[in-house]
Amino acid sequence: MLEAAGSSLRHVLHIPQYFTDIRDARNVDRVFVEFFPKNYPARTAVQVMSLVLPNLKLEIQATAVVKD
Repeated sequence: MLEAAGSSLRHVLHIPQYFTDIRDARNVDRVFVEFFPKNYPARTAVQVMSLVLPNLKLEIQATAVVKD
């Protein structure tokens, strides 16, 4: 999606994460460094009661810069 919009993971500024169990954030952190080995974007982690689909455990959004 980022590349189709003219951006990339290198241009991600902020990643809000919504967890149904905040303890899962540790596992996400382990994977996160594979995609962002340096210059981490800002992140927000929030625990919520539920997400739109009942089986979802995590929702991730990303805000990135798109070059003109």
